[in-house]
Amino acid sequence: MLFPFGDVRKDFGQCVRAAVDAEPDINLLAVGEMMSWNQCLKTWCESQKVPFGGYDELTLDQFEEILPGGLGREFAENMLFAMEFGYEGGNDPTVIRPQVVKFEACRLRVNSTDIRIQLGLKMTSFKEYCDRTDFSRILA
Repeated sequence: MLFPFGDVRKDFGQCVRAAVDAEPDINLLAVGEMMSWNQCLKTWCESQKVPFGGYDELTLDQFEEILPGGLGREFAENMLFAMEFGYEGGNDPTVIRPQVVKFEACRLRVNSTDIRIQLGLKMTSFKEYCDRTDFSRILA
C-alpha cells in the first residue's frame, strides 16, 4: 500500500493557489510522492544514519490497544479505507496531482512570437524533507 507524503510548510501554499485557480470539479491531491511505509522508514533511517530495523503491520485491534480512546480505531479504519480504495478514493478522474498542474512560469517574446513556458508544481520528496529536517530531538 502506498500513502501520500507532502511537505505542508514548504509546498502547500502553491497547491492551495493552484486549487483556487483550477477549473471547477478538480480535486488536487497535494502530495510530493506516494510511498510505502517500508520505503518511508528506509529513507528516514538512511537520512539520519540510523539502522533500519524493518516494518511490521498491525491489526485493527493492535492499533486500538496502542492508541486508546478511539484514535487507534480511527487510524486503522483510515488505513483500511486507503488500502481498499486508495487515497484518491478510487479511480476518480477529477483527482489530479501537483505535477500535472500547469502554470505559466514565464512569457518570452522571440522574433515577434510569444512563447509561454508552463511548468508543473515542484513538490518536495520525502528524501529532500528528511535531508533538511533536524530530527535530533527525537533521536536523543
